[in-house]
Amino acid sequence: MRRLLLSALEFSHNLLKETVREGDVVIDVTVGNGNDTVLLAALVGRYGKVIGFDIQKQAIKNTKQKLLLTGLSQQVTLFHQGHEPIPEVLGNEEQIGGIIFNLGYLPGSDKSIITRKETPLQAVAA
Repeated sequence: MRRLLLSALEFSHNLLKETVREGDVVIDVTVGNGNDTVLLAALVGRYGKVIGFDIQKQAIKNTKQKLLLTGLSQQVTLFHQGHEPIPEVLGNEEQIGGIIFNLGYLPGSDKSIITRKETPLQAVAA
């Protein structure tokens, strides 16, 4: 039987592929296991920039490993912290080509460590 709807992941990745261009600056608000970060790094190319955040050390480690394996580390800067300081990290001069929020908990890790609704709202407002 054919599916009529895309999964949230498929939908978000299709949207990113349609909108993010080479050279863009993009943000992965919660890098998790690195899947969105790798996609964004491929889309922005060598001259773009991906800025990623995560509160879990394991998420940063997992993402760094995937970036190394794919050869996409050069255009990615990761922050082992919450995403609330996006304005300080970007400054006033950056034009953002895309942003992705993949909220919840890190698959395969402590499910008590999750993104709370307040922090994404702060990041979106910024």
